Amino acid sequence: MTKRYLIYAVFVALVLFGSRLARAEDGEDEGRGEKLLHSDLVRVTELSTALPLGPFLPAGSDTLREGEAEVRRKRELGVKVEGAVASAAYGVLFCPFGHPQSSCLALGSLFTDVEGKGEARLDFLAAGNTWAGVMLLTRDAKNQFISGFNFPPAEEVTPAGAGEVEVELSGRIASLNPANTSFRLVGFPVDIFVGASTRFKKVGGFAALFVGLQVEVKGFSRPDGTIFATEVKAEQDDD
Repeated sequence: MTKRYLIYAVFVALVLFGSRLARAEDGEDEGRGEKLLHSDLVRVTELSTALPLGPFLPAGSDTLREGEAEVRRKRELGVKVEGAVASAAYGVLFCPFGHPQSSCLALGSLFTDVEGKGEARLDFLAAGNTWAGVMLLTRDAKNQFISGFNFPPAEEVTPAGAGEVEVELSGRIASLNPANTSFRLVGFPVDIFVGASTRFKKVGGFAALFVGLQVEVKGFSRPDGTIFATEVKAEQDDD
């Protein structure tokens, strides 16, 4: 009897675990309900010039390595950022399409830690309605991040292809060229390019680089002699 009961208990436990796992895979993790909307966050200042930016000006200059926003069925908006300004407070708003920014709805705040990471789960709007619009994060009376996506340049090629050699190098940044998102290292007169697929560590993206910063670069050389960086990591200054 005990053995049969044990087998039955194990079977029930496996069924319950499998059911919970299936719900998690469907986006119903932690009782938050299924995922209704998911979007990356991008910097307002980097939006395409083909877009009418008037409704989202003035644009801020805060750095952002990664960001995302999602809406859950149980009236919850989740917002997450990495590589933003450290120890800062961001206002989180929902802006309906076709309306001026004065019509945006304030949902709450997101606070970052000393590494520029932050996450917030905020109550969204009343259920039973249909919504269309964008998520907007503001700081210092400027629009910093907005829900959207980034297309890598068509010519960007990763990983290294035929005739391309993987490289690793380190040094201090000698110069920066924001026009084509490239930089050079002291004593190494070769352009190092970054792109949408470049991973940044301990620094919040290309906009956070500066002359004199010690960095470690991983990437590959291209046929034209330049380097594409797959990873840029800020190093501890030994001085």
